[in-house]
Amino acid sequence: SELDTTQILGLLIYWLAILAALMIAFNSMGLAYVTDLVGRVLLFVPRVIVAIVILAFGAYLARFVGAAVATYCKNIALPDAPLLGRLSFWAILVFVVLVALDQLGLGDIIRQSFLIILAAVALALALAFGIGGQKRAAEWLERWSRQHESELDTKQRHSLDRSVK
Repeated sequence: SELDTTQILGLLIYWLAILAALMIAFNSMGLAYVTDLVGRVLLFVPRVIVAIVILAFGAYLARFVGAAVATYCKNIALPDAPLLGRLSFWAILVFVVLVALDQLGLGDIIRQSFLIILAAVALALALAFGIGGQKRAAEWLERWSRQHESELDTKQRHSLDRSVK
């Protein structure tokens, strides 16, 4: 069965009351370490709530932007409109998850791991295209070089024509 907002708030208040009662009980028994642990859990709860709110609104925003990008690209007749919509959805969702994890205090570890994985994928793609596309890259460079040389020759001729006049 699904929970509505009032049931979720009721459960949250119930467990906060249980934790507060446990803190009072452990403190009266002289168990300072357990009281400190329960206190830290209570202080962590607001961060979890904010992270959940960030995830909820971020997922909604990502879905909205993904659909908007896909629709816009479809309207201007781009062939990969659904792919671009999904790509924008996942890019925003990854960013939102990183922000939520940062709210929980786990952002640095996850961000560093993500950047290492991203760098490895970029390096792998660069090597794959570099090794597999040497011939194509040489053709592009040759074409660019010829085009650049012809543009320079044209500019030099125009500058000579101006200096002669």
